[in-house]
Amino acid sequence: MRLRLHETPVFQEVKASGLRVKLPFMVVFRHSWRNLFCAWGAQMGDKSLAYIFESLVIVYVTKQVGLSTSLVLTALLVASAAQFITVPAFAALSDQLGRRPVYILGAVLSAAFAYPFFLLLDTGNTLLLFGSVLFASAIAKTMMTAAQAAWFAELFPAQVRYSGFALAREGAAPISGGLAPVISVALLSLGDGQPYWVVAYMVGICLITVVSVWLGPETYKIDMFPGDNSGDAEGVAQQPAAATAKGER
Repeated sequence: MRLRLHETPVFQEVKASGLRVKLPFMVVFRHSWRNLFCAWGAQMGDKSLAYIFESLVIVYVTKQVGLSTSLVLTALLVASAAQFITVPAFAALSDQLGRRPVYILGAVLSAAFAYPFFLLLDTGNTLLLFGSVLFASAIAKTMMTAAQAAWFAELFPAQVRYSGFALAREGAAPISGGLAPVISVALLSLGDGQPYWVVAYMVGICLITVVSVWLGPETYKIDMFPGDNSGDAEGVAQQPAAATAKGER
């Protein structure tokens, strides 16, 4: 599939203009480090909560609440199917309102729903189980996921956008998503099966996300094409990054 895809006009222009850089990763760290760290903090929410809302919930519902595995898996399947609608819907909303408002709202809703999420699961009611999983996974968490792809790409100038996006997306993944299952299970055990410590953890990572996105620039109206100014490749790469850092807030 990748072999049959054409490069975007932005990358074609970069190639034609000769503005490509030799060490894009170094340019990202040198000129766009602030945006990179904002992206790393921003993804703490959606990556960590994905494991809690969609993996830990299986353990909690089956071991603590006593419902069947098939029931919770069906609820997760419904929530996953709903994301075919909610992801493009929230992405389109970020095109209208901005990446940061949608991203922050998703983090706030996720934090606010952390404790009610487990309370609803504790009822053992099938309808409430489906509703809570649907809201947590397909709405609250998905608002962050939907805004993330465009925001991460727009945080970096065209000359280093691919490398910047890769670093932003995967650079902190071992900490955000990689440790989330271990931490959440350990906290659940610490609370003797009660979710209080897990809720505190969820609120904490959502707070990190809110602060990180708030400190980052608003990018949904920026020019995605490389600048026309002449100069060395690193200098050209720096200009869009600096402009982005001063974007609308």
